[in-house]
Amino acid sequence: MEFIIERLEKWLWSDKRHTGRAPPRWLVGTRYAFALGRDFARGDLTLRAMSLVYSTMWAIVPLLGFSFAVLKGLGFHRELEPLLANFLAPLGPRAGELTERVVTFVDNVSGSTLGSVSVALLLFSVLSMAQKVEGSFNFVWRVDRPRSFARRFSEYLSVMLVAPLLMTVAMGFMATLASTAVVTWISSIEPFGTWLTRLGSLTPYVLVTATFSFLYVFVPNTHVRLRPALLGGLFAGVLWAFSGSLFAQFVVTASRNWAIYAGFAIVLVAMLWIYVSWLILLLGTQLAFYLQNPEYLRLGQRTQSMSNGLTERLALGAMLLVGRDFEQPGHGWRAES
Repeated sequence: MEFIIERLEKWLWSDKRHTGRAPPRWLVGTRYAFALGRDFARGDLTLRAMSLVYSTMWAIVPLLGFSFAVLKGLGFHRELEPLLANFLAPLGPRAGELTERVVTFVDNVSGSTLGSVSVALLLFSVLSMAQKVEGSFNFVWRVDRPRSFARRFSEYLSVMLVAPLLMTVAMGFMATLASTAVVTWISSIEPFGTWLTRLGSLTPYVLVTATFSFLYVFVPNTHVRLRPALLGGLFAGVLWAFSGSLFAQFVVTASRNWAIYAGFAIVLVAMLWIYVSWLILLLGTQLAFYLQNPEYLRLGQRTQSMSNGLTERLALGAMLLVGRDFEQPGHGWRAES
């Protein structure tokens, strides 16, 4: 595998074919695809996705319980049920059953129980999951220093409170807009009615793409520009929708094999889908990193190695720049520059 990767890498970055001019777009796109495939094959992203599955299974119940409880206090917690059902849709016929169980559990959560018993477990599990998610994103973005505990506590707790409310408001706005007289009148005219129906079916995927893009900007402990985050979110959103349809077909095809697991089948299928979702999310942030830092496309996660001669030349070059600036001040060379 490493031999094939090295040969492809040499072919894609051969300097003999495009010396003195920009490479064609098809070659640039192939380089990005190769970089994502290489990172996937080397296993770092898959291992981190597996770790996030465990963290998700540990934190999903208190996290959803907290989010739904906040919305329950505002009187419209049921608005998040379609989002949960859409995320679990690739599980096939079991998706409705699992969604109903989760919503039933949340309905049974009382404010007093959440306030007295579950708060410590909630905060510990959610912050632990947030730390692992941030660690995975920081790994992709080559960030060594994570957020401090105070920042992690305040920022992630704020997102937990605000994000469900924003999603609910967005869904409510779209539902209200779809029921207006003007939209109803336009829907009765073809082909506008068909176009609006298709646009409405894309709404959940637009929300997923927007959520992914927000995570790519917010989670890494570094500055992420908006354009790479949006392109990474679009890539991950499309890949997530495509993978969801394939996964649903896989679940239906392999339903007989799941029978040996009896009641555990729904849990195993859910864990597998969560793993696929985390892997897609990490591939999206990897693409966003490469779009913002294209010089890492060929290097990937490897550390650049240099010969002793090249190291000496770089050191002497840096000393020369500093010395010239000392004799004739003007540029102000520092370690960063």
